[in-house]
Amino acid sequence: MITLKHINKRYLHQRVLIDVNMSFPSKGFVSIVGPSGCGKSTLLNVIGGIDREYHGQVCLHGQVVKDLSKKLRVTMIFQSYHLIHYLSNRHNIHLYDDFHPTRFTDYHQNLIQQFYKLPVSKLSLGQRQRVAILRALYPEPDVILCDEPTASLDEANKVMVMRFLKELSQNALVIFVSHDHKLVEEYSDYIYTMEDGEITNTIQYDKVDKAIVKLDHHFHPFAIFKLALLGFKCQKKRFLQMCFYLSLALVSIMLVFTLSFSLRHAIIDYIESVLPKSTISFQNINDIKMTKNSSIQHVFHYVDGVELLGLSENRERYMKNEALFINDETGYTNKIHYGRLIKENHEIILPYNTARKLAGNQHVEKLLGKHFYAYYKYRNLVKGVEMKVVGISQERLSYDAFYQAKDANLMHMKALFGDQLQTKLGILYYKGDGKKVLKTLQKQNPRIQFKLVGEKTKQNMNKTIDRIEFILFLFALIAIMSSCFIIGEMMYLFVESHMKDYAIEYAYGARRIQLFKQLFYSIMLVIGVSSLLSIGALQGLLVSMNHIVLPKLFESSFHVTIPISLLVMTLLGAIILVLISALASFIRMSRFNVAEVMKQ
Repeated sequence: MITLKHINKRYLHQRVLIDVNMSFPSKGFVSIVGPSGCGKSTLLNVIGGIDREYHGQVCLHGQVVKDLSKKLRVTMIFQSYHLIHYLSNRHNIHLYDDFHPTRFTDYHQNLIQQFYKLPVSKLSLGQRQRVAILRALYPEPDVILCDEPTASLDEANKVMVMRFLKELSQNALVIFVSHDHKLVEEYSDYIYTMEDGEITNTIQYDKVDKAIVKLDHHFHPFAIFKLALLGFKCQKKRFLQMCFYLSLALVSIMLVFTLSFSLRHAIIDYIESVLPKSTISFQNINDIKMTKNSSIQHVFHYVDGVELLGLSENRERYMKNEALFINDETGYTNKIHYGRLIKENHEIILPYNTARKLAGNQHVEKLLGKHFYAYYKYRNLVKGVEMKVVGISQERLSYDAFYQAKDANLMHMKALFGDQLQTKLGILYYKGDGKKVLKTLQKQNPRIQFKLVGEKTKQNMNKTIDRIEFILFLFALIAIMSSCFIIGEMMYLFVESHMKDYAIEYAYGARRIQLFKQLFYSIMLVIGVSSLLSIGALQGLLVSMNHIVLPKLFESSFHVTIPISLLVMTLLGAIILVLISALASFIRMSRFNVAEVMKQ
């Protein structure tokens, strides 16, 4: 049993409900009659939980409840229909299903059979009222609140609806508001008369019982998402505008990250092409025991005061115009195209570009087995070491070099100039993780100073690029924040335009949290479509840059690539910013007065 105790409501300076005390049975047909403006509709809103700004108590079986719809299935038939225009007739009727895990049977489809497929905007007033009535009857409610539901119907349909309501009143409570005394006297079990916000009279008739109809249960996992999608479908222009602004901002900020990421890698690749790869320098050495480390593939010792003059075929003496100047002898390789790998200290391997110069008009393979002399200068002495070419690698360097066996140069220098030579500096090539190898070497040789070659240069370059990237990021952030501000404003207008739809959904069982979900899904739709548009646009820009713009600007091969990790971080950041920008919309939805919105 539902009981109202001392219900009072004031609208501005006018008293709408004055100390209303009423009792309703668990089932039956109860009518409230009275002239227009006496407070009948307001009283229905209080009972249905739509209007909560009142004084007094609503009780269910003696216990005070704040919202009757949380305890019972409560539906309403509004005088103004309140259909959601972008939903189909069927979806309007089944609106209750979107917010509850239930499914009911349509018993009264014949009421709208003639216009079932017509959009809401094409329906007449009487047809809209019939859809609104079926929407309230569909979930087989415990309580049906009817605000003059037959006002727009012809006599035949009016009788049909009243019979439906009377039939339902055998198993549910029907509270019927009207000013038609003749109509309510024919169907009512109870009649309350209301004037100027007060109950002035009560009449009771006999009741008839009837069996309850059973219902099925099911689950609607995507119902609220579908509502969000349909909401945008009816406002395509606004939806596309929001997607455009956000995708434009996302492209800007992702392009900044992409360009800086590609530039960073291009610079690091250039540094690595100039400096030996996977190398560690060392100094202050007294012996070469460390070369026994299994991670070290090659070691080269810089001998103090010794200078490499070049590689020549002349075994008698060094002639500058006959020798090929060698820029580097520190490296090594284990990949050859012709010949074999080094086995002895006097054997060398030539990179392809150096072999090409030494071979002249002959094929480079003719150099295999040929002897050359590497000339070194120490103080005023110039001496040569005989070298045999045993292999030619595939490498094409920008400078001339040759590769020797591990520690071979140190043996040659001591053989040429004596054991008094000093070697304080050196370089070694390693395999595996450079930092782990460095840590192992430092532990094994605490007196020797080790350092990763090029690490300091890379760190300095990374810091410089970080500063440039930060400045560019600030500009891009301004773009995305401006877009978020616009999106937040448009989302607020979108929510404002749909506020009545949210109020209707609330009247048919939607909870505030479900309305928040619907708004959240709307925002995620904008973000999802914008992300796809921005990624597609960015991909198109990069293809154009890599194939058209960059080849004309740079001689070297510089390609721009999308860093996936930064892309994901950008999209996550955009989601957070857009949700923050939509905070005003969430606040508006949390505070809206359902009854006031329904009156608009």
